[in-house]
Amino acid sequence: PNYKSRVKGASQVQFSLNLIRAAQRELQFLYFVNRHPALYHGTLVKSAIQRYELLWLPLAANCTEKILAPPSDVHWVWYVHMLAPEHYVRDCHNIVGQIVDHKLFKLKALKKAHKRTRKLWMEMYPDEPFDVILDGSQPVSLSQYTSLISYDLEAAVGRQSAFYYQVSLPHCLTKPFLKEAVERYKKFIYLKSTHPSEFLVPCYDMDIIWHAHMVHPKKYQKDTHRVLGKTLNHDDSVNDRSPGSKLTTSDGSTRRLWAQAFGETFSRNGSMFRGDPPSCVIEPIPPELKKAALGSAFQLHVRKVAIGGAPPGTLKIKLLHQFRNLEKQRLGKITVFKEHGYDMSEHNIADLGFEFTLPDKVVRDQFVLEMVSQKDGIKSMLSSGSQNFECNGHFDFAELLKLRDDTATIIKTFIEKDIRVELTFGIRVVTAHHYATMAVLTGPFQPASFDPATVRSLYGIVPHVYDTDSEQDLYKAEMATHRVVNETWPHRPQVLEVEVYHSRTLLHSAVHLYAESPNGRHLVAVSHTIDNTTIPTPQDLAYTNEGGHNFRTISLNPRRGERGMVIKTHDGDWALVTAEWAGLCNGVPAVSSSGTRGQETADTSRMNGSSSSSSRNINGSQSTLVANDTSAGVVGVAAAGGGGGGGGGSLANESSSGVETASQPEGRGRPGSPGHLLLHIHQLRQFQYRSVILPYERREYTFCLGGVTIDMERGVLEVGLGNPSLVENISLALSAAVLHVLCQPRPDRPVVGQTNRIPVEKLSLLHALGYYADSA
Repeated sequence: PNYKSRVKGASQVQFSLNLIRAAQRELQFLYFVNRHPALYHGTLVKSAIQRYELLWLPLAANCTEKILAPPSDVHWVWYVHMLAPEHYVRDCHNIVGQIVDHKLFKLKALKKAHKRTRKLWMEMYPDEPFDVILDGSQPVSLSQYTSLISYDLEAAVGRQSAFYYQVSLPHCLTKPFLKEAVERYKKFIYLKSTHPSEFLVPCYDMDIIWHAHMVHPKKYQKDTHRVLGKTLNHDDSVNDRSPGSKLTTSDGSTRRLWAQAFGETFSRNGSMFRGDPPSCVIEPIPPELKKAALGSAFQLHVRKVAIGGAPPGTLKIKLLHQFRNLEKQRLGKITVFKEHGYDMSEHNIADLGFEFTLPDKVVRDQFVLEMVSQKDGIKSMLSSGSQNFECNGHFDFAELLKLRDDTATIIKTFIEKDIRVELTFGIRVVTAHHYATMAVLTGPFQPASFDPATVRSLYGIVPHVYDTDSEQDLYKAEMATHRVVNETWPHRPQVLEVEVYHSRTLLHSAVHLYAESPNGRHLVAVSHTIDNTTIPTPQDLAYTNEGGHNFRTISLNPRRGERGMVIKTHDGDWALVTAEWAGLCNGVPAVSSSGTRGQETADTSRMNGSSSSSSRNINGSQSTLVANDTSAGVVGVAAAGGGGGGGGGSLANESSSGVETASQPEGRGRPGSPGHLLLHIHQLRQFQYRSVILPYERREYTFCLGGVTIDMERGVLEVGLGNPSLVENISLALSAAVLHVLCQPRPDRPVVGQTNRIPVEKLSLLHALGYYADSA
């Protein structure tokens, strides 16, 4: 009954600065720090703390009338110190006798302040450099001194990497998101004023604003004293999320008090815990992985040539590589003298240097032998018409891929009309400088269980279930183990081991990639599903174009059936991928002159799916299909939660396949479409975005996702030449297959004779990623 008065009371909380602008500058500063991991731990941090206490605080206290900015290492330590307001005020008084104020700058103003401060620094400390190298490679000398700082700054600095990971996604910088965060921060302060003894735990959107407020220490002290009568302290050392911990208990009480005070849910989309920083769980990629993934090349040395049926005299022989665009490249040429008539003659040419190298990716191309008799100028083209060769008349070097040893000898025979040429090649297999074609060797799905600590740390899922039996059921899943192998080498060495998980109870799917090294098995990449606790909806970001995507406005719209996955490595989030199923539509039956649909054409209207307008999602629940009547038929997409994969779907209802009224105009039918998967790929480290439509409607099941080419039917992956993100792109390919399984609507019951459909039974990569798993 008092919700409105409390909401009004919270809205009247005033602050002394523009917290939206301050939060944006804060996140930009944290992004800069995060690019230099040495600022989180090690000797660079120890040195920065000394420089901060012994050099910066005295300089800043003596120049309060000037706008200054310290060196980046010192600025970072200063920032962290201010996040403990009570300690900061006490320590400043103990060290310099006053509170040293601070403000956040935009980039241009920060550069000017740095220039101004550098001059003062060099005047006061000529023997101490202003700037230091931030990669931790610069030797540092630490002085022996007694610190007056009462706060464990070094430990606090290390904890901040975990905080930045929670708020590092692009939507956190958007003005609509931060505007609402400020309003929620006001409610947080108001709630604290009414419950001063409670340990309240904010969501991360409020935490962004709280931090931005605290790093303006004088204004923060003034504002909190006005509302609370004291400086509101901040304790970021409470991080244990296990059941029964202080953080978990306080989170529950905060949610309860928030709902009682304001009549609304405490949690907010895009603002909740999303797991520990990946570097805490995922290991660096071992160097052995790249070697295992490299392709092969074949060094060919022509040792002998035998010629029969050609006239005697001087013969010029050329070997050409004919590319798929029909362009030709000469691999080498030799000149031999044939003494006798048309009989077979053998020539040892090993010392003539007829050598060339073929990468594994071209050995299936066509090769052409040209032989010209200089005596009469007659030219014989010996090419793909040979009866001795397969591959549709092409001759190639495909047998090189079947070699079992690093060295070998092969003989290639070319025949045209009465002319026969035999070339004897010496072969040496070497490692190439490109990635090989990789195949996924699949294993079966079996019952498994998630480790609760892994679920919490790696996926950010914190179930509020404390009953032992219920918890065991909650973490049940299905898991399959696959191998990604190098297809180029005869022994097919393993590149990665893949674990695929689907959990109906957690509503969660994940793909783990493991690499082997002499030190054991290493988790090197993880991709897993995310929901709106991690990524907000378009409505949360206050833009109305529900289909709009760009890098700054990453969103997840369950109303359109969108699903999302995040790809992580040791270095952090690599990409966010969202997907939706689009283009699904009914066929329109032909109408006869009598106004009825014939049985044959009525069947056409059901070619793409079931006679029911519902589909089942990965967790077994019904997922309604939203339809809009158009002149081209009925078009629909899966609703919230996504579809669960399937063999093609339709929105055709029982009523749509029956007899029409006599007034129905005569017309031809129109085939339906099973639709396609629309992917939105946000590469977070490159600040790039692209949208990809998988060409299922053209019945094409091989496609490129930028850095990786995927053959869904053969289960083959190929990462582009020179791409540094091998593991990440393999993870992207597997994530695309998982999203297909999650998004494609599958009919409640199959349609007999269905023809215009996606042949999922032939797409082996979908099988490997869980298409037929019980949980999917």
